[in-house]
Amino acid sequence: MKQIFFLSIFLLLIATSCGKKRTIHIIAKNAATETRYAGLEYFVVSSRTGANGEKYKTEAHGTLDNNGEAVVELRQKNRTYSVRVVEPANTCYNKQITQYFDSKYDVNGTFTFEFAECASLQINIK
Repeated sequence: MKQIFFLSIFLLLIATSCGKKRTIHIIAKNAATETRYAGLEYFVVSSRTGANGEKYKTEAHGTLDNNGEAVVELRQKNRTYSVRVVEPANTCYNKQITQYFDSKYDVNGTFTFEFAECASLQINIK
């Protein structure tokens, strides 16, 4: 009986501690001026293929701070992870709106999102 108790505790510890702890840094900035976008919404989503198709789970969700940044800590399991920042209003340029872990956009856990406002040209004829 004692062995079953210790075995169940051991299995419980293994089940709850699976996955690698990872800290990511999310930055949103203007591509032209380098100024940061504060208050934008971000999502960290994981996905895996199951018997009934693709399954998605929102791992983290929040808003960027006054410096246009967020730090997210999560336990990474055997899934595909992506980071998305909702673009600000009046933007015409979005560089890679969804970025994936372990891609070229994952620079040591830092994901930088670049946006730029729409430009307009006024012609004054006199």
